[in-house]
Parts: sequence; structure tokens; C-alpha cells
Amino acid sequence: MNSHLKSLVVLASALLAPGVGTADATRSAPAGNVIQAVGVADGPGGGVELEIRGSRPPTYTVFKLQDPPRLVVDLTGADVSAVNGPVAVGRGGVREVTTAQYKDAKTSVGRVIIALDGAPRYEVSPRGDALVVKVSGGGAAVKATSNPTATASTTPTSIPTSTATSTATSTATATASPASTAVVSRRLVSAKVSHPATAITAARSRNGEVKLSLDGEVARIEVLELQDPPRLVLDLFDVSKAPRGPAALTGTFKAARF
Repeated sequence: MNSHLKSLVVLASALLAPGVGTADATRSAPAGNVIQAVGVADGPGGGVELEIRGSRPPTYTVFKLQDPPRLVVDLTGADVSAVNGPVAVGRGGVREVTTAQYKDAKTSVGRVIIALDGAPRYEVSPRGDALVVKVSGGGAAVKATSNPTATASTTPTSIPTSTATSTATSTATATASPASTAVVSRRLVSAKVSHPATAITAARSRNGEVKLSLDGEVARIEVLELQDPPRLVLDLFDVSKAPRGPAALTGTFKAARF
């Protein structure tokens, strides 16, 4: 990758799993789960309880990322566009909560991003039509449950994230195999820049590549390959502006959403 990273090129054959756009694209999304709000309440011991309120029992994936520390909750078949954000918290190990929506004709994923302060403990469990995230200061233990007795542990250090996948009717699991978690792969790319980018100006595809054009250079990019549904996520640090709507693409990648 060019050290200046002004024109960011994504190689589909290298970064996306085979079969995307064929068998995986034919699966229909579940009936919609409308996320109405994210409630914030004080938890025991100075912690915080976040209640992600939906219209049906959630199907979800949870994983933790670093630099900066954040907890990501992906809700399959969900729509988070009604949530007003960002939600400022500023206590109990949580700085703020933001949302992002990913949707096409076949798949819908509502993402809730919980910006953490340090490395607090957290516990995730469904409660009726809501998903409850309890965060408390100190330690780095992880617990994700679909009933009061089900637990999930962190993934190995070869993938620097903590993941747990669950539905409201099955036991939550997290195993040592990367293929069985939401995060298939992760890498961080850094470079020295003289003119930092603040905006993505365009996205286009050609000959199996996707090219993002920016108004400057990107010093740091985190690349995540996720599954269920299969997608590639690029976190462009310090870039705050992007096209309002999705950009239609051709080939392996069907669309880019910002």
C-alpha cells in the first residue's frame, strides 16, 4: 500500500472470502428489528447499564476493538436509524455511544459502537426485546449470555478482539477458531503524512478493485473482515466526512456504505 494512502485501493480477491456475492448474497435478511433507543442507567459499583431497545428479541454479535478501545454490537436484521446520536455517557467506563446502519436488498445490520474509557469489564445479555450491556470499571473480563447461565470467553491473542455471537434462543459462544467468530481478520496500516485527509470524495470499482478517493492522506487505517453478513470494514482515522448515500459497485463488492 502506498505510504501516503491518498488513493486507497482495496483488492477484493485478497481481502474478501470466496463466495461473497453468490451463495451468501442470496440469503434473505430476517424480519426487521427496529431499534428505538439506547437507554443509559447507573449500574452497581459505579458502572453503567446500556439498554438497546428493539421491536423483537435480538440476534447479535459482540466484539471488542482497541486503539481506540470500543465495544461493537452488530444486530442482524436490525435498523438503528431511529436512534438519535451520539449518546453522551461520560461515566462508568463508557465515553459515548454511536450507531451505524448497513443495509442492502438482502441484508440489514444495525451497529452500535460503545466508546470505552480504558479496559472496563462488560457483560452482554438479551432482556426480552432489548439487549443489555453492563459496563464496570477495572479488569478486562468478558461475559456474553443468552440466559443467566450461558457465558462466552475472549478469543485468542492472534486476533486482537473479543468476540461473542448469540441469538435470544441459543447459548452464546466464542471459540478459538477465527472462522467461527464475527471477525475473520484484522490489520492496522499506518504511515506518516503531510496533508491529513478529512473527507472521502468518491468510491468506484474497476477490474476487481475498489478505489476510495480522499481530499488528503490517511495516517492510520484499520481493516476488518467480518461475516454474517460478509463485509469489509475500513476505519479511516480522523476522516469525518463521506458521501451521504451508498455507492453502487461492480464485481465482488456490491456497494460501499459510509
